[in-house]
Amino acid sequence: MGGAAVLAWAIAGVVVVILGLTYAELGAMYPVAGGTGRFPHFAFGSLAGIGFGFFAYLQASRSRRSSATRS
Repeated sequence: MGGAAVLAWAIAGVVVVILGLTYAELGAMYPVAGGTGRFPHFAFGSLAGIGFGFFAYLQASRSRRSSATRS
């Protein structure tokens, strides 16, 4: 593994930690269920909430299918 790969993994790790802390902060500010769809709804309105929730559902359903077929 080269030095660039290690740097890429380190940057990705920092980004994931920042995203996790962001979701934790939003969860503390708005203690409601459905964070992936609700947080954009609070910030940008109903259409954004529906869009984010729908695409999160698509992503989750596709990742479940692909992981089930790999075994």
